[in-house]
Amino acid sequence: MDDRRVNRLPCNLLDAQGNTKKSTVAQIKFGDILILKSKDMIPADCVILSSADKNGQCYVQTDALDGERNLKCKTALIQINDMFDELFKTKSSSSLAAVV
Repeated sequence: MDDRRVNRLPCNLLDAQGNTKKSTVAQIKFGDILILKSKDMIPADCVILSSADKNGQCYVQTDALDGERNLKCKTALIQINDMFDELFKTKSSSSLAAVV
């Protein structure tokens, strides 16, 4: 997929009040928190902050970067994962993977 097409893709960000807002990949800035769902493309270099998994684990496929199609396990720090889990519960939203 070429850069122009990727930059127009929609994405979801977490704002300072803990609400999800719609954006595009082109508008992502350093420090933004992305909300991703299963099978979403990760549009930037990211650090896993939280996952729907209680242990903070998620699996990513890096074939667009290195051609490898097997899934790699990534894990968020448990304290940060728990903090985001509480945020999503209080917003009565499903627990989603959040990355920055």
